[in-house]
Parts: sequence; C-alpha cells; structure tokens
Amino acid sequence: MASTAVQMLCVALGTIGLIGVIICSGLPRWVVGHQDDTEFHYGLSMECKNQSTGRMQCTKFDSISSELQAARAMIAISCMLGILSLLLLSFGANFTTCIQNKNSKTKMIQTAGVGLMLAGMLVIIPVSLVAHNILRNKQRLSRDIGESIYIGWAAGMLMILAQGLLLSCGRPRAAGSTSSSRAAKTSSTTVSSGGVIATSFALVSNCPSNRV
Repeated sequence: MASTAVQMLCVALGTIGLIGVIICSGLPRWVVGHQDDTEFHYGLSMECKNQSTGRMQCTKFDSISSELQAARAMIAISCMLGILSLLLLSFGANFTTCIQNKNSKTKMIQTAGVGLMLAGMLVIIPVSLVAHNILRNKQRLSRDIGESIYIGWAAGMLMILAQGLLLSCGRPRAAGSTSSSRAAKTSSTTVSSGGVIATSFALVSNCPSNRV
C-alpha cells in the first residue's frame, strides 16, 4: 500500500513537472529587457515587445544563437523523456493491471526513475546556463531573469524529486523475493525440527535398558 501511494505521488509530480517544462519552452519569458518605455521578452523561438500602452507584439526569430539552439534541443529531449517515463511508470505501477509480472514492473519502475532524472537535468542545465549569462551581463545589457527560468527550475526539481521517491520506496517487490523468504523460513523450520528429532532419538538410544 505504501509503494502504491508513493507511485501515485510520483506520477503526479512527474506530470506537473512535464507541464512545467512545456510552459517553460513555450512561454517567451526567458529574458526580460527594458529600453525606454518598451519591455522586451525573449523566449526560445520568439521575441515580444510590451509597450507602455499595453500593446504586445511578438515576432519569431529569424536566426538564433547556438546557446538557444542547444537549449531548445535539450528542452525537446526533456519533454520526450518525460512523456516516455510517465508512460512506463503508469504501466509498471501497482495501481495498474496492464502488466502482471512483478519483475517486469520493477524494471519498468527503475527505467522510469532514470528517465525522470535525465529529463529533470535536461531542463535545469539550459535554464541555469541562460540565467548565468543574464547575471553576468546584467549591468551591460540591462536584462533580468524571466519567469520561464524559474518555471524550468521548479519543473526539473519536481522530476528529480519524483525519481528519488520512486527509486527509494516506490518499487514493487518482486515475486521471487517473497517466495525465497518463505522457502528460507520453511527450510529453517525443517532443519530445526530435524535437529530436535535427532536429539530425541539419540537420548532414547543411549538410555540403559532394564534388566530382568
């Protein structure tokens, strides 16, 4: 029951993290810049201008830097890994009956945990690099960290947290371990019973017989 609850919690955390990654990649709020009365928002694929009148205009990038290209690739891989990991976790969890073999469920749970960890790292790395560059050039370019960076950090941490909970206490017990423990208990009981019987037989055989 405890592992089932942990698995359900990990599915929820992984789903929230995946939604956060999608929002982080699509929201053009990675970098926020100010110039006169205009506020600029830069994302992975577009740039938006928010004027003082409240009007916002967004345009797609004609060409992007190598840093943004690497960030886009890592975020895309993170999304795919997150989806595959959640599917494996859903099929291998105790609360589903898609697969009956306990050993196969355990392997699927372990694979899903590794996938969630990689997906989380693939989000944290690009947002951390972008945040580092923003802070390094903040005074020269007058740019600040946008909301997408914080969303990416939170999404990555949720996926890594789900992986930690999953591999620590969310794995189902294999059928072989239960049967082996029962066999060990049975064999120990048999050995102890045999020892008692052998000892009793030796005591009886050593008793002197009554002579008439």
